[in-house]
Amino acid sequence: MIENGMGERSARSEGCEHRSLAAVELTEGGYRLRCVVCGKLGPARKTPEAARKALLVVGTRDGAAPRGTGE
Repeated sequence: MIENGMGERSARSEGCEHRSLAAVELTEGGYRLRCVVCGKLGPARKTPEAARKALLVVGTRDGAAPRGTGE
């Protein structure tokens, strides 16, 4: 489970690929994206596009089943 920005916890992060809408957050370290489906916050990157790619990698590392595998 993870906690979203409103203090609510969600089990939706399991298997989430972070491919739907994401909110961009500007931080001292650059840009971070938060998945609006599960609330996962990706690492800071210099550009929003780099932050989006980093969040997608996080989804892969979190064990999300790749699309089309039937899992």
